[in-house]
Amino acid sequence: MIPIRDTIPSKNYPVVNHTIIGINVVLYLFEMSQGADLNRFIYIYGLVPARYSVPQVAAYFSTGQQLFSLLSFMFLHGGFFHLLGNMWFLYIFGDNIEDRLTLFVTSLFTCFAELHPVFPISFSIFIPTCPPSEPAGPWRGSWGRI
Repeated sequence: MIPIRDTIPSKNYPVVNHTIIGINVVLYLFEMSQGADLNRFIYIYGLVPARYSVPQVAAYFSTGQQLFSLLSFMFLHGGFFHLLGNMWFLYIFGDNIEDRLTLFVTSLFTCFAELHPVFPISFSIFIPTCPPSEPAGPWRGSWGRI
């Protein structure tokens, strides 16, 4: 079943929610504009476990690049329907979460919801040079509070 709307009206304008949706859409369009360089783009900005677990691969990246990919992977999507599904749930349910929490706490929770399952999933897969599909997201993090 795909939700169409929720029944709880928002009290405030969902700033963090709409900002995250906007950033995701813009970066998805940028990602799709890469054309033949898309794989390179994903290996640079996506979460590839080999960057952290294989010393020969990790040597190609600076510490700053390693840390930045822990942030940038959150905004990459595998296709249009991946983006649509994530943003749809975030749009429908994220405003209620933002109403309940402060802007700062919502931002922190979103980052935590993205990062907490990354390490066990990323380092337990058998092909460390392949980027895993998105293991979590702000929309999945919101499920626990709905």
